[in-house]
Amino acid sequence: MSAQRTRLRLAQNLFASDTPARRLVALADLTPGDLVYDLGAGAGAVTAALLAADVRVVAVECDPNLAGKLRSRFAGQPVQVVEADLRDVHLAAPFKVVANPPFNATADLLRRLLGSDPPAFAALVLQREAARKYAGVRLTAVSLAARPWFELDFSQPFSRRDFVPAPAVEVALLRIAKKPAPDISAKDAEAWRAFVRYAVARPRPDAWRTFRGLVSNLQWRRLAQDLAIAPDALRADLSYDQWLRVFRFVRRCAPPSKLRRLSRGSVRGD
Repeated sequence: MSAQRTRLRLAQNLFASDTPARRLVALADLTPGDLVYDLGAGAGAVTAALLAADVRVVAVECDPNLAGKLRSRFAGQPVQVVEADLRDVHLAAPFKVVANPPFNATADLLRRLLGSDPPAFAALVLQREAARKYAGVRLTAVSLAARPWFELDFSQPFSRRDFVPAPAVEVALLRIAKKPAPDISAKDAEAWRAFVRYAVARPRPDAWRTFRGLVSNLQWRRLAQDLAIAPDALRADLSYDQWLRVFRFVRRCAPPSKLRRLSRGSVRGD
């Protein structure tokens, strides 16, 4: 299979020139000597830009033809070429990621980077809607689940003309930075995720009906007043800080029976 057909099969749009690759690296939080993974290295545009930033690079590429060309291009330079699926490659901590990965690997890759293999920092080129979802431009279950541990932000420094082939969708940059101190302790991590899953699954969108299976009417009125939550607020209107403070209140004040049912996703009250 040709390199071009492999790119199409993997839904990967390579940078058309070195300029957008240099722009990507310039927007990354890098320090000389960092270990940085280029996941889905392709022809090596991002790898070359990373070398110019004086970092150590692991270029991951699953296509044997392109992996061979990467080895030849960067022979004698601080680049390790790994021929593997970017979703399966071993990531040696501490590390950072700067990459333009295939779009069809986004969900699996982000699940890994925001879960079992967190980088100190990542800059990823994604479809715009995926980047918005993970960054929490409008808070979603995905962005809420990650927010206690990561700062996530979204920008659009690229146009479709920066890629070959030109993508059919808008492209954006997702930046991920691990927080020095998480907002939630390790012992409460699963409780937070269960809380988020429960809340976003409620059929009614208003904030009160979202949480009424966890707190009493009186508790909610007092909590909403303390957190400046309007009586008619939708859960989509709540800020991350308000979500976090509601969670802390529930953990502190909800009866154990409701907390146990919450972890099973079975609290009623809709």
